[in-house]
Amino acid sequence: MKDDSPILTFPNGLDPQEYIFGVDKVTGGQLFLVRNPLDVLKAFEAGCGNVVSFLTEEIKSIQLECLAALMDERQCESLSFF
Repeated sequence: MKDDSPILTFPNGLDPQEYIFGVDKVTGGQLFLVRNPLDVLKAFEAGCGNVVSFLTEEIKSIQLECLAALMDERQCESLSFF
């Protein structure tokens, strides 16, 4: 059977495109972008910091602009995708 329920659900009025999960833990240096918030939690549990994810399956250009602004603000020199 195919499960059509979404992985993440959000309260009415919350736009998930406006948020980057894990942003509160970002410091300078290399930044890692992973597929979903669960991967962020697994990375932190394993001792890896500077890991974020978007809350959507598709990535819109505004989300990339927000990520670039975050990198400038927190002085992250590079981004790796996992």
